[in-house]
Order: sequence, then structure tokens, then C-alpha cells
Amino acid sequence: MENNNNENLSRDEILRNKRQKGLVGFHKFLLKYKPHKNIPYCFVEGEDAKYYGPRVTMVCQKEPEFIRCNGKKGVIKAYEEIIKHQEYNEVRLFFFVDRDFDAPLNNPKIYETPCYSVENLYSSPNVLERILKREFNLEETDVDFQNAMDTFLKRQKEFHDNIALLNAWIACCKEYMSKTKKEIKLRLNNLSFKEHLIDVSLEKVTAKYTIEKIEKFLEIPVSIPASVLENKLKQMNSHPMREIIFRGKFEIAFFISILDKLVEDRNKKEGRKVFQNKGKVRLPLDVNPLTVLSSYADVPDCLYDYIEKQWLMKSEIPKQHTAHNPVK
Repeated sequence: MENNNNENLSRDEILRNKRQKGLVGFHKFLLKYKPHKNIPYCFVEGEDAKYYGPRVTMVCQKEPEFIRCNGKKGVIKAYEEIIKHQEYNEVRLFFFVDRDFDAPLNNPKIYETPCYSVENLYSSPNVLERILKREFNLEETDVDFQNAMDTFLKRQKEFHDNIALLNAWIACCKEYMSKTKKEIKLRLNNLSFKEHLIDVSLEKVTAKYTIEKIEKFLEIPVSIPASVLENKLKQMNSHPMREIIFRGKFEIAFFISILDKLVEDRNKKEGRKVFQNKGKVRLPLDVNPLTVLSSYADVPDCLYDYIEKQWLMKSEIPKQHTAHNPVK
């Protein structure tokens, strides 16, 4: 296949067009595209290659090329631009985005997580079970395994009870922007989980924040009416699996916090609160948790279905991966 657009543009021209049009993902693709190599090209929001990389490689048996697109809108813009160019119709293209609190895209060419984001797939009870078995060397029948799972589930419920209000507030802000077409910069990444939001211990989880403090700290120009916020909070708390619909960065921050404390407790010579028996566990969670925990993360069946369809370019593929803890 010939790539006339790419061959006729110099690197400087591509970068100049990138700056002019803001189509970061598309122009990064032009720079990376190798017309005579049949490899997967994966467009992601940011750091998600750490999760999607091993899964794409496993299905396609080819090392993928990842294109970071500066967020969800960037991935969608890259998709909208690339489909305009027929010369890429036969290229194996993959587009991955988080669902967030947005309405579903319902586009079979773009994969949306069946939960809020990729981070939610790292923070479920199933993930902890795998870690306890492989890193803590425990069996499901061990008392220490049961104690650790019981502690996690109790603290996770407390965490969800405490973080629900903030999730409801974020969802209300998103709805406000959608209805009014007014953009609000939430700057949620400026919030420190430990400093501003939640205190986690093996005994309890407590909230440090109030919505008033959050609005002031983030300099939010509008205030969500109390009745609207209360209705959204009731709606979200009624969901049977809050760990799926709540913001993923909060979920994984809690998961890492409680896991770190379980590792510390397991390694103690004495004074342990969860484990009866001492062990030796090494998990460098302070380095890069998304990489360290990637092999333990949940993999929904819909992800494998999507990868197979895009790689083989078929409209329908029967499900074959029912053993990978699909998120429903």
C-alpha cells in the first residue's frame, strides 16, 4: 500500500500541520506509520499503553505502535481525521478511550471501557485475589487470605461511602457543561488523594474533603445546587458495583493505598493487624503501579472481541475469552 500523504510531507511539514490543526494523534501516526509493515497502530489517551500493550500483543502476535493523543477528545479527533483518508483503510487501527461520566460513543471502531476508565480494571477484588495468591503466596483456604480479603472489602465499602459525594459532584459538573455548553476546567489532577481527599488505614477509611473546599481549591466558577447533587448521589450509591462507575484514578489510588498497607503488615515481624503469619512481599508500588500491576488487572471479554475484530477486520467474532473476568 502506498502512503502518498505521508511520503509527500516532510517531518517539519507534518509537525507544522500538527501545531496548526491540533490533530496531535493523527500527525503522530503519520510520523510513525510504516506502509509496508502489518502492525497494530493503537491510539490511546495517555499512559494506557501499559494496560493495552500486552493484550494487543497477545491477540495480534505483533508488537503494537502506540500513539498518545492527549486525552479522550484527541483519540476521537484522530479517528475522525484518519477515516477521511482511504489510503489507511487496510491499516490495523485501534482506538481506546475511557467511558468517564460521558454518554457512550456507540462506535464499534472505538473501544470504550465498560467501566469509568482503565484504572478501574486494576482495582477490583479479583485483582487483589490474584495478588494475594501470587505475591503473598496464599491459598484461598488460608486464614490470612480470608482476613486480607475481608479487610479489603470492608475498607473498600467505607471508601466508596466517602468518595461517592465527590464522584456525584464531578458527574454533575459534567452534566452542567453538557447542558450549558460552558467549559469548566475541573483540574482534578491537582487533587492529592492522601493530602486532600481520603485517609486510608487497615482499620478505617475517612474523608478529608468537603465539596466547598474542593470548589474553592480548584477555583470552580459555578456551584452545583444541593438538590441536584443529592439526587445524583442517591443515583450513584444505588449502583450495585460502585467500583465500576466511580472515577478510576480515585479507585486505583485507594487500591494502592490499602495494598501498600497489606504488604507492610505482611512483612512485619510482630504487631500484625491482618496476617497471622509473617511473609516476604515485594511490590514496588511507588515506582509505576500501572506497570507493576498490569498482569493482575481485569480483562473484560469485550476488549478481546474488539482487538480480534480490528486485527482480522471482521464484523463479528464469537466470544472465546470467557475466563478473563469480564466487567458486566
